[in-house]
Amino acid sequence: MFALTTEFPHPNTVSMSESKFTNAEQESGANRSLSGVNNALDVLELLARENRQMSLAEIATALSMSKAGAHRVLTTLANRGYVD
Repeated sequence: MFALTTEFPHPNTVSMSESKFTNAEQESGANRSLSGVNNALDVLELLARENRQMSLAEIATALSMSKAGAHRVLTTLANRGYVD
């Protein structure tokens, strides 16, 4: 579970050398956490651009994604009401 901290460090008071993670670890974590968001946005933008129903295979091919990855994204979007 996550919650806001009661004290926020001023951006100038925390140096990168004080960080718990290396730059590579920070970038890797950021890329992992945002990749799902990027994939979902890519699917939504593709469907909006094409303005037609598309098969799972068409979507996966158009976005150079695996069918399994496209299916996960589409299932989430369907559960949230963004795609039919």
